[in-house]
Amino acid sequence: MPLCFPSRRPWWALAAPFAILASLCWSQAAFAEPSATRVQSEDGVELAAVEAGDRAKPGILFIHGFGQSHLSFRRQFNSGLADQFHLVAFDLRGHGASSKPTDPAAYSDIARSADDVAAVIRATGMVRPVIVAWSYGGVVAGDYIRKYGTANVGGLVLVGTLGGFTKAVDQLPDKLAKVAQQMRAASEQSRSTDLAANITAARTISNAYATPKSTPDDRQMLLATELMLPAYARRAMLLRPTDNSDIAPRLSGLPLLLVRGESELGMPEAGIADLKKTAPQLAVSRFSGGHLTFFNDAARFNSELAQFAAHAASKPNSAVTEPTKPSYLPLSLAQHQAFRDREFVMADRNHNQVIEPAELEFRMIQAVGRSSPEALSRAMRVNCGRDVPACSRAAFRLQGDTEFARVDSNHDGTVTEAEFDAAGRTFHLEQPF
Repeated sequence: MPLCFPSRRPWWALAAPFAILASLCWSQAAFAEPSATRVQSEDGVELAAVEAGDRAKPGILFIHGFGQSHLSFRRQFNSGLADQFHLVAFDLRGHGASSKPTDPAAYSDIARSADDVAAVIRATGMVRPVIVAWSYGGVVAGDYIRKYGTANVGGLVLVGTLGGFTKAVDQLPDKLAKVAQQMRAASEQSRSTDLAANITAARTISNAYATPKSTPDDRQMLLATELMLPAYARRAMLLRPTDNSDIAPRLSGLPLLLVRGESELGMPEAGIADLKKTAPQLAVSRFSGGHLTFFNDAARFNSELAQFAAHAASKPNSAVTEPTKPSYLPLSLAQHQAFRDREFVMADRNHNQVIEPAELEFRMIQAVGRSSPEALSRAMRVNCGRDVPACSRAAFRLQGDTEFARVDSNHDGTVTEAEFDAAGRTFHLEQPF
């Protein structure tokens, strides 16, 4: 069944290129394993991430749900999507192969959640990716938009969630109300200090996710991944806010798609209608089944995602950067150097500790868009300090330190907001930390 819209279908859903659709006819054996990497967030938490496809192509960032991992999206990574797009997914903190800090604030502070998404986007060189957010991942996407705005978001796909962008609710049918009650009880068990209760809860939750199409391996993976999120992390995550209705207006103008299974618990029709008032560009795609639409009907989901992502990549960015006031000042020399080191790693695509002109030009195009040769030449000089055949890590960092010293007018090792403004917001220091 094709994409379903409340009103007239947009042109891009009708005119999807045959090549995109054909590329999604695949056999898993034909595709290589995604490459794995570790990404460090602002507070030192290490995130496990995977990526597939060419970084020069439009990006799609997948954010999984509560108690799951990047493996939820294996039917997207093992598909023709990787031929058309740069795919990235990561394990949320506490989940999967990511670090599992014991400090409750590591999970309840939504700014850290936003920083995790930003760190993955930076580390994988993504520019204006489409964010595909499943279930609890919708709230995480809201965290990112709250702190960083939508200027670096190409589009948003909410799967099995409204992301807290609306408060409207529906009365559940009796059958679904019973399921919701069972899931609430299992959620309480999953936070218990009793390990046996945690295991029982994980079985209940993973069985609710599974469908008649799920293989024994699918069911085992759902259960095992559910058990990898510690009970202490689950308790701490309860302390975080999930209401994003106050930032819903930021979605206006952003390509936006909702994917809803017919037996979803978290996507009330009243909420969809309410969100459409704020974001009239909203499109809705309805699937049979429940919460794992992207897994159980992967061929259709991947085809529709390819159409949506191609449309989003063709749209100019009309978003306003949020927040309007810099939230990263004062900026220390250590923070600035750490940023420069991350920038170097992203630019050094062949990891030989030297940035060739082609690598630097590619990075500059990603950072500032298609630019004139003169603008790119200036950007290279800003990064390396001079026109050279190749730029070493030392030259790259030295030029950044020189820029920092120029802005740090009182030479105290910290750039204040007043110093930042006085310097005219130079190329390096206007980057968010």
